Amino acid sequence: YDYTKDERYSVAYVVYQTSVLYDAFSAAFELWANRYNCDYKMVDCAGNADMYLNQMQTLADNGVKGFLLDPDSQMYPRVTELAQELVGDAWMGGMSFPYDEDGLMNHPFVGFDNYDFGIQECTYVVNYAKENFDWDPAVVGCINIDYSTSELLHTRAIGAEDTWKELV
Repeated sequence: YDYTKDERYSVAYVVYQTSVLYDAFSAAFELWANRYNCDYKMVDCAGNADMYLNQMQTLADNGVKGFLLDPDSQMYPRVTELAQELVGDAWMGGMSFPYDEDGLMNHPFVGFDNYDFGIQECTYVVNYAKENFDWDPAVVGCINIDYSTSELLHTRAIGAEDTWKELV
């Protein structure tokens, strides 16, 4: 299909604060946009919540018709509300699922099975320890860093904890 025959479409990837991971996402999104006849822009809001919301509005006012969004997870209820107002359904979340004030996913999202990630992480650690150390389950422990305000990371921690209880 020749996408150049279609009208050009403007999309923006808006991140709360960039890092190597978000820069890599942006590079992939830019390649995708070029192939699909889209103008693409990444906006880094330098960790500023007000700037994030203002940038979304400014981008839409300047012709952006679709968003890829990676806000601070605490902002998601307002960000999803604003995205719907500005571009309707033409947006998607990046690293974490979009949710409303009740913590429920409120927009389609392609993501990960984070509980299973926790299982995989813990299984790997246990197997590695058994293969490389003097393994005594009676005296060994596991520390998993949780981030309770991020539902995705919290779900991983639960998967890891359940696996630890099962294996050890």
